[in-house]
Amino acid sequence: MKPKIFFIILLFLAAGASGQVISGKSAKKKIDFSTNKRSVVTQLPDLIIKGEKFVDENENNLINGNENCFINLIVENIGEGNAENVIVKVSTKNSNIVGLDYTENITLGDLQANSGKNVSIAVNGGMDLEEGIAEFFIEVIEDRGFDAYPLEIKIETKPFATPKIIVAD
Repeated sequence: MKPKIFFIILLFLAAGASGQVISGKSAKKKIDFSTNKRSVVTQLPDLIIKGEKFVDENENNLINGNENCFINLIVENIGEGNAENVIVKVSTKNSNIVGLDYTENITLGDLQANSGKNVSIAVNGGMDLEEGIAEFFIEVIEDRGFDAYPLEIKIETKPFATPKIIVAD
């Protein structure tokens, strides 16, 4: 039994000794740390929407047919960092309102830390405006993703009231 174990051990040692070992060095490389294209943001912007107000010509708080209205608001950066390439994007949840026209994109550019900009979104009711409720969805989008929470506004729409003329004798 001992000669068999000795023979097996000797066989493994002989197989291991004939194994080939390859080693070497890789070519020298120069690492350049000067062209780091990543920017580290240490002071972050914090965008908010505040002071939203609907303004219409006849002050009935409706979008009437053949009426020019505005949604006024303030986009403010209350953070310590600058907000880059800020855009106000306006859409409606119910895009099926005929005769409703509004400004879809407003570019604000860069917004410095602890500053704000007034925004006026034009909303117009055409002569063919239908009765319903316009559900506006307003987003403030920052280039690096530091967006504000979106704002939702619901405003009732009324069609153009045609004048009724009665000729009495």
